[in-house]
Amino acid sequence: MFRSLVIVPFAALAACASPTPPSVSATDIAAADAERQRISLLPDVAGTDLPTSSVDYSGNFLSNNLMIDGEGGYGVLGDLAMTIDFGGSNRVSGSVRNLNLTERGAPDQLLGGRLDIRGSSSGGDIVARASGELDAVNDLLPFRGTTNVEFAMTGGTRQDGNDTAVFGTWVGASTSVDDDFFVTGSGTFFGTED
Repeated sequence: MFRSLVIVPFAALAACASPTPPSVSATDIAAADAERQRISLLPDVAGTDLPTSSVDYSGNFLSNNLMIDGEGGYGVLGDLAMTIDFGGSNRVSGSVRNLNLTERGAPDQLLGGRLDIRGSSSGGDIVARASGELDAVNDLLPFRGTTNVEFAMTGGTRQDGNDTAVFGTWVGASTSVDDDFFVTGSGTFFGTED
């Protein structure tokens, strides 16, 4: 992979923006992981018990398995909003916002950007993609700038008491090696009815 070398005066480097402080704490990360584990153990919804209208879900987009420019130890925690139209179109839509980068399990910085979710559902199964542009700043390098990412999401609908929940996995990467930095990784998504 070729990267162009740009000579930047030291004064310009000193003026680079600092990372945006994370908007989550270590407690938030632990709580999200506990909810991930809880929902992962719920049973699938029987086909005859699936909702018959549009349902909104809120939860998280979580990973401790990201690599940035080939370096491991990174993860992400974001807020998931997902809508599934069980009543006819079977369309899946939503977004992931408030994406926080973690390093070795600790909050690192709030990333700029968001992911948009588009997909479909059949018999409770979910097939979708989350894609968008993410921005990062890292005073210590090796990465800063912008990358466009796309993650394939697969999952299902779970029975959560009298309500339903969603749970699944995602995997993907940056869409171009020419981006400022390159992300690869996998994780989980999960949410409960609003």
